[in-house]
Amino acid sequence: MKIWRHHRICRQWVVVLAVAVVFSGAAPVQCAESPAKVIRVGWYQVDGLNDVDESGNPSGFDYDYLKAIGQYTGWQYEFVKASWKDCLAMLENGQIDLLGGVARTEEREQTLAFSQVSQGVGGSRISSR
Repeated sequence: MKIWRHHRICRQWVVVLAVAVVFSGAAPVQCAESPAKVIRVGWYQVDGLNDVDESGNPSGFDYDYLKAIGQYTGWQYEFVKASWKDCLAMLENGQIDLLGGVARTEEREQTLAFSQVSQGVGGSRISSR
């Protein structure tokens, strides 16, 4: 069951990324003149989604997704490892810039900005403050 769920999540991310690339109409470009912006990303452990490899580096589907976004934006990432609850609190008080897998609620819409494209069937989205 866990493997099936992981594959379903991966397929959903691939579809979301493919749609975003197709509709963007742009090729990956980085401006040499401007320094890369560092985006602080909340990183909580979820097998297959937000993983940490044997060397302690971020890995998993969300990591690959963020790297793809970075090809278009030129962003560099600083991953802040914490629990889900702590990551959400850090997002709300401005200690991090992005957090994946956030369910959109009326209460959260008062303080957070949500991506227009869902991360999958469940409706989770990349969020920022």
